[in-house]
Amino acid sequence: MNTDGQVISKAQSFAELKSGAYKITSMELSDLRPYVLGNVAVVTMTVNMKGTYKGSAIPGPMRGTDFFVKRDGKWLAVYTQNITVK
Repeated sequence: MNTDGQVISKAQSFAELKSGAYKITSMELSDLRPYVLGNVAVVTMTVNMKGTYKGSAIPGPMRGTDFFVKRDGKWLAVYTQNITVK
């Protein structure tokens, strides 16, 4: 996650997690709504996260959308988008 709207890759996201850029004290998912269409699923949710990202407060709440595909009997995340609710 970054807070400026920039698109980042999975590798960049994991690197930020490993670097300690995030200091998450709590996270709550609510309003989860899964939509399954065969081997594809979309899940929407509200994310309330408390903590800091690179020293600044994490904005919130956010609306999240995750996309999954089912391969070999397992659901794999293929795309995630989080948008701050204003």
